[in-house]
Formats: sequence, C-alpha cells, structure tokens
Amino acid sequence: MLRNFRVAKIYSGRRNRLAKTRWYMMTHNVVTYPAVFKRDPDTRRLTIIFPDVPGAISEAASMNSASANAAAALGLILYDAPSLPASTPLAEVQRAYPGETVQLITADLAEVVRTVTNLA
Repeated sequence: MLRNFRVAKIYSGRRNRLAKTRWYMMTHNVVTYPAVFKRDPDTRRLTIIFPDVPGAISEAASMNSASANAAAALGLILYDAPSLPASTPLAEVQRAYPGETVQLITADLAEVVRTVTNLA
C-alpha cells in the first residue's frame, strides 16, 4: 500500500513539473531548436550553428560558454521574427551531422526583448 502511494506521489510530482514547464513556455515565449557544435581542429574553438535558423551562429572556447552564447544568438535572431521556423527533430539533425555534437538549445524570447529594450 505504501509503495503504491510513493509511485502515485512521484507520478504526481512529474505531472506538476510538466505542467509548470508548459505554463512557463506559454507565458514566456520560449523556443527550442537543435544546435550543431563544431570544433575547429586548429584553434579548438567551437562554432555553433542552427540548421533551422539561418543566421543564428555563435562561437566559444568551451562547451559551457558555447551553450550560453548559442542561446543568446538564437534569441537575438528570433525575438522580432514575424514567424518562427519549424524545428527539426533532434534525431534528424544528429543523422545529418554525424560526428558532431548536437543538442537542444532554448531561448526565452520575452527575456531577450526585455534585454534589448533596456539597452536602447
């Protein structure tokens, strides 16, 4: 009996986190696209491209800064776009770029708008 209660509680917790994530994405205009991380063999720097978002390109020295830079580049390209491009499934992009690191990058477009308008 106690075991069933724990399972129900865990499931309920996951359902609540999923609901919070959906709420955040709806209220904050969050977008997620697959990014390809290419390491230059000479300089060891990473170049990040988004196959679905032409023009969203970034560069970094480490994987940690590459993810942050990629999110910033994605947000800056898309925050005032009249329509958002469709996102290709991650597995499809991984097949198209064998040997490269491919991961999902998320950008909060509402946060980008706040940042850009505060700079102006």
